[in-house]
Parts: sequence; structure tokens; C-alpha cells
Amino acid sequence: GEPNWCVWKKVGRKRDDGITKINKVPWDTVADRAIDAKVAAQYTLEETLVRLSRVQNSAKSYGVGYLCREGSTVVGLDLDKCVDGDVIAPWARELIGPSPVYVELSPSGTGLRVLLPRQPGDDHFWEGMSPSQNAGLGFFGADKRFITITFQQIMGLSAIVDTPGIRDRVEAKRKEWAVAPRQSARQPIPFEVDPKVSALFSHDSIVD
Repeated sequence: GEPNWCVWKKVGRKRDDGITKINKVPWDTVADRAIDAKVAAQYTLEETLVRLSRVQNSAKSYGVGYLCREGSTVVGLDLDKCVDGDVIAPWARELIGPSPVYVELSPSGTGLRVLLPRQPGDDHFWEGMSPSQNAGLGFFGADKRFITITFQQIMGLSAIVDTPGIRDRVEAKRKEWAVAPRQSARQPIPFEVDPKVSALFSHDSIVD
């Protein structure tokens, strides 16, 4: 497997306004401290799951991350605040598109992750974009940030395949939100969640 995996830990950090924000930080499970994502993500999935099993607790303070560094087989799309219970916001469903694709729930259960095979240019897809311009919609294709992986898959496709036009739809949505706020979800679309599905992120499971 690819040595692009790491363990993350939930760490509370107090903001200037006094509110504590919980961040998911790359974690060295041996030294028990935060480390840079590029340093943390040096293990295969199997090795990372072993490390996770040694530190995971009942509060589920730890999880698994994947660094979509240049040359990785997988990139990720992050859709925030688009899931409410057993429904998904129409804007997110439209962005994902009608073709089957690998989609899983975020750790909070309120967002989605879409995993895709890497394509040429993905490492520069949103280069230079500020966090405010990406609010609620992120693309992981470089080594600046890792993407959290839960294996809580939905929509019934365990293989990682590309879906036509998804990058164009993402770019169009980003430009739309740059000039107008995101609309609230209407006409929610139900789906079933299967928390037991686990893709192994090997070259054999990825279809170009």
C-alpha cells in the first residue's frame, strides 16, 4: 500500500473570541505529540490501523488520515455541513453528480468526502485559494493538508473511480459561492449509510 497514511487526534484550541475549536491534528502515536502532516503520513493503511488500535479510546479521539501528496493515487473532495441525519443537501448531491462514485461520511457525520483517482493538474487545482474562498468546499490534491478517512461509505460504490465533470462542477460552485452565500438545503435526498465498508486504497481498487 501507499505510505501516505497517518493517525490524527482531536485537539482543542482556544480562539481569540474565547471559543474552543476542535482540530484534527497529525499525531505521533509513539512520542504522543503533534507533528507535521508530511512527517506523519509515512505509513501504509495497514500500518496506520495498527498504530490507531494502540491509542484509540472510547471517546474516539483519534482517527485515520490520508495525505494526497503529489504522486498519490487518490485525491479528495471535502463537502462540509451537507448532511443532516439521513438526508443529504441537494447542492452536494448535484455536485457529486449522477455517476456512481466513492463517497463517505466525515468524522462529524455532517459532511461528505468524495475520493477520486488523481488526474493531471490535481496538485494545483486550487493553488493560491484562501480559506475563506474555499469555505465549506475543499479539494485535497497536494501535501498541505491531509483528509480524514472514516470508511463510513454511502451511495454503494466501494471502488474509487472518476466521475465525469466533477472538477468542473466544483470549480463552478466555488465561483458561485465567492459572490453569493451558500443556500440552505431544500428537498433533502435520503440515503442509507453502511458503516462497515472499507476501501483499501490500493492500485487494484482504483479505476481510471
